[in-house]
Order: sequence, then C-alpha cells, then structure tokens
Amino acid sequence: NITAARPNVVTFAQVISAWAKSGSNQAGEKAEAALRWMEDNDAMAANTVCYNAAIDAWSRSPRNDAALRAESLLREMESKCKLRADVGGGECVCAPTNITYTSVISAWSRSPLPNAAQKAEAILSDMLLAYERTGDSSLKPNKISYGAVLAAWARSDEDEAANRAEALVGEVINRYVTGEEESIRPNEVMFNSVIHALSKSKDGDTSSRARRVVAKMWQLYDDGRCPDVRPTTTTYNSLLNCCSDADEALDTLDQMQRAWTQGDTIIPHPDVVSFASVIDALASQKTANAADKAENLAAKLERMYHQTADEKLKPNITVYTCLIRALKYGGRDTTDLDAVVERVERMGLRPDDKFLHAVDNACQYLQARASPSEFSSLD
Repeated sequence: NITAARPNVVTFAQVISAWAKSGSNQAGEKAEAALRWMEDNDAMAANTVCYNAAIDAWSRSPRNDAALRAESLLREMESKCKLRADVGGGECVCAPTNITYTSVISAWSRSPLPNAAQKAEAILSDMLLAYERTGDSSLKPNKISYGAVLAAWARSDEDEAANRAEALVGEVINRYVTGEEESIRPNEVMFNSVIHALSKSKDGDTSSRARRVVAKMWQLYDDGRCPDVRPTTTTYNSLLNCCSDADEALDTLDQMQRAWTQGDTIIPHPDVVSFASVIDALASQKTANAADKAENLAAKLERMYHQTADEKLKPNITVYTCLIRALKYGGRDTTDLDAVVERVERMGLRPDDKFLHAVDNACQYLQARASPSEFSSLD
C-alpha cells in the first residue's frame, strides 16, 4: 500500500518497450499483455508511447499474425480518439503518430501473409490522409515510412510488386524535388528495394528498367540535391541479378572491376556477392565457354582476395557451389571437381549441403557422360 511504489504509466511504458527490444519470440504477446494489465487492473489509460512500444513488439515478432495484431492496436488507438472527439472529451492521450503508422507498415513488410505489401501501402495511404485531414505534423510520413513500404514490395512475390515499387519511389522523388521536404529525401536503400523488386519480376524488360533506376540515382546524386542516393556495391549487385543474360552481367562486373583496378572511388567496387552472381549466371548457360569464364572469375576473385586481404572479397562456399554447377556442363571431368574441393579446403571453408549436393550431382552427370550405357537413366 505504499503509494510511491505503485507502477505508473512510465513504468508500464518501460516494461512494454523492454519486451519490444528483448528479441523474445513472445515479445508481442508479453507487450500487449502489459498494455491490457495497466488498463484492466490499474485503471490507467495507455498513452501513445505505450501503444507504440506494443506495436513495435509485434512488428518484430515471428508470428504469422504479428502484422494483424499490430494493425489491430493502431485501429484501437484510432477508435479511442474518434470516440473522445465525438463526445467532446478533449485531447486523446493515445493519438497515433507517424511512428505508430510506420511500425505497423514495418510489421506488414515482414509478414508472410498474402497481400502483405498491399496492406503496408494501404497503411501509408491512411497515414497520408490523416496528415492531410488534420495538418498534424506528427502524422507526416517520412523516408522511413516510405522505405518500409518499398521494402515490403521488394520482399513481395506479387506480379505488380516491381511496378508499385517504381511508382512509389517516383512519388517520393516528386514530393522531395517539388517541395524540398527534407523528411522524405530519397536514399540509396529506397532505390535498392526497387531494383530488388525488379530482379524478381517476370517481365521481360527488367534489365533496362533496373538500369534506368541506377541512372536516376546517379542523376540525383550528381546534381547535389540527394547525396544519399549514390549507388553502392549493394545497388550494383542487385543490378547484376536483373541482367538479362550472363554476358550483360559480365559487362557490369567488368565495369566494377576496372574501377577497383584503377582506384576509381566513384563506381562501386565488386565484392564476393558480385562474383558469385555472375558465376551463377554463367552456370545457367551450360556451355564449355561459360565454364571457362566462370573458372577465370573464381581465380581472379582468389587473386584479389590474396592481394588485399579484404574480407569482402574472400571467396565463400556459394562461389564454389556456382563454379561446380558451371563445370558440370563445361565438358570437364571429375578431376576438375576434385580441384575445386581442394580450393575450398585451402580457403578454410566448410562445405554446406548445397555444395555437397552440387558436387554429387556433377559427379554423377560427368560419369554418366563418360559411361552412357552404365548411367543411361541420368540426364
């Protein structure tokens, strides 16, 4: 019965926030349970900070229904504020802010549920309408809000994902350029999301569209208005995944390699992901010429790593898995596969299941070619 020891709103807000940051798989349930406890047992009105922390907990939750739970808390906040406004009860202590809406958008961007990206963009639309209706600056979407929706489209497998991502980043550029709104200044991550969405698109023109996106990044960067949109290695790696064929990917990688060799600090330098992407593209060609090119690229990557000791250039097991796939169709024999296995050992890498499966599959294929009568059932 010591009054000074009684938990207050600040106490509960800290507990809910702690759950949100705990990394626990139960964080969402625990955070919302604390929210309900303060209202049901201690007769305290949960404020915006408490609700935001609970929504943040759900946005980090691995549960399939996490985004639904996060959005339901947002709708609860909106409902309480509308009810208070209808009865003329004064200021609402749990009014949503841009932090609230953005957390719900983030929850949807991580959700495995169907139409998650559409849900994320719908929340952004609600946020924009609320801001335009009230003029309340705390509801104004910012670059984090837009970035979260773009991330949702980048993760989406929906047919319209690439189109929606391109349209949305165009909206951001227009709002920033025409209104000089610093809070939504475009950045590299936004554009990377668009290129990633294009890399998953089944449309036939994704390569040219991705290159236009990169060109737009350079244009915005060069005119000095958007210093945060300078393309990075991540940007170019995503571009490599959009290339229509291995030759186009090789040309892009050559450009990055020349920049590295010449000490050019403008064009992004390649990393191990860049090489793995191109070797994988070459493996898909299933020709002896492609196998030779893949072998040369792997050897070049090894030389670059030993020359610089740059961990970003250290060949990984993915590089050698892609190389095995390329050699399988390159008119080689199993001694070439043995040589790759030895290189893996020299690099101190641990073979994973994908690598072991690739080696086994390639051995069977090459043996079948060498003895067709014995292995006639193998392709």
